[in-house]
Amino acid sequence: MENFVIANFAKELSSGNIAEAYRYIDTTQPGGNYTAVNRNLSTVLTLGDEVVDTNESVSAWGARYYEIFPDASVPIIDVTVQQETNVPLFFVVLGVDNGDIVYEYTVEAPNLSRTFANNDFDQVMLIVAGMQQPANYLYSFNLTQPVLRIQYPTTANPAVVEDESAPGKFEVGVELLSADLEPLDGVELGDFSFQVGTQTVPAGNILSSFRSQQLNLFLLRAPTQTSGGLYDLQVDYAGGALTATQADAVSYNPRDDTDNIVIIDRSGSMGGDGKLAAAQDAARFNVDTWRQGDQIGVVSFNEVVNTDLGLTAWTDTPSGGSRILAFDAIDDLTAVGGTAIGNALREGWDQLIADGEEDHNWSLVLISDGL
Repeated sequence: MENFVIANFAKELSSGNIAEAYRYIDTTQPGGNYTAVNRNLSTVLTLGDEVVDTNESVSAWGARYYEIFPDASVPIIDVTVQQETNVPLFFVVLGVDNGDIVYEYTVEAPNLSRTFANNDFDQVMLIVAGMQQPANYLYSFNLTQPVLRIQYPTTANPAVVEDESAPGKFEVGVELLSADLEPLDGVELGDFSFQVGTQTVPAGNILSSFRSQQLNLFLLRAPTQTSGGLYDLQVDYAGGALTATQADAVSYNPRDDTDNIVIIDRSGSMGGDGKLAAAQDAARFNVDTWRQGDQIGVVSFNEVVNTDLGLTAWTDTPSGGSRILAFDAIDDLTAVGGTAIGNALREGWDQLIADGEEDHNWSLVLISDGL
């Protein structure tokens, strides 16, 4: 079915490069004269335009086609489908240039959220295909000018990466917002790129990334520089369609060692909406931000507080090290029971008092839904 709903549209395209799976082929009879697929929307949109329809439906095994022709001035296209029902649907987003499909995204899910660069598309097609059950939904195309914003590091609070010839790791938090400063979902983390000073951050130096609520988080190894000091951080999205800069946000200067306890809520309220999985992602990310010379520990809590990893020197070795021990402790958590945030914070603080180094910075990181 998936290929068929795309082929219903792709048969109209003039390019000879359309994938074989998306072509009509008459194997026993002469080719037929097939009419264009019916569009439920077909309109030209320019920068600042938005289309929203809150009363759409698709039948079981049916398909609906929504087509826009974006103006070349539009940098980013945001497409959303939100169900009133909650059944599986098949979604397709296609970007067409000169009669060829040059961008394709497909997913089977209850809802769709996709934000992508307008790479000089002649047209963009959204296909909503029903599966075993009918569905009611709203859809939107948002072509407003988005805002790319660096939350950290900042000029006032720069990341410290130490030696310019062998720099360390640092965190970057970035928001991609609509013109009215609402977060855009469906953002591809792989579409971000980074520059420190005049040096591009190689793809291999992007060590990890994940999305926490509406914040896009990255752990980078800083590129080398010719001298120490402060350097600007530049973040690009979608090949430079959007750019943000923080002046003097990366410091190639020594930093103090840090003792860090990450405290994770494993109470019953964390069991819904992927909360515990998101907390575990955030905790692993936090563990990875530290380096040799630091100490790490893991505390978790419901109505009972557990010390899952006592404060210990941060190590990362082929045989494991404390980094892997921390990951194992985080991965083993399950959500059940009540909430004792205060006791957990006290346990983390007590560990720092008992085992923290006096000449280190001390850090407690609490990850919780607050319930």
